[in-house]
Amino acid sequence: MASKVRTTADATVAPEEAMKLLREGNDRFVKGAPQATRTNEAMRKDLVDKGQAPHTAIIGCADSRAPLETVFDAMPG
Repeated sequence: MASKVRTTADATVAPEEAMKLLREGNDRFVKGAPQATRTNEAMRKDLVDKGQAPHTAIIGCADSRAPLETVFDAMPG
C-alpha cells in the first residue's frame, strides 16, 4: 500500500486495516526502511483527476520536524 497514492477509486479501508497500515508504516520509519519515498507525475495526476482518499485522518501537531506522512511511511492521498 505504501507504494501508491490512494484515490477515490480505491476501496474503503476498514478501521482495523487502517490501524495495521499505520503500525506497519511506523515500524518501517523506526527501522529506517521507508517504502513511501517519492511521488511521480502519474501519481500526482491520479490525485488531481480522481481526488485523494486517505485511509486515516490523524489530528496532531503541525510540527514540520515530524510530518505524519514520514512517521507513518505513507504516500499522499
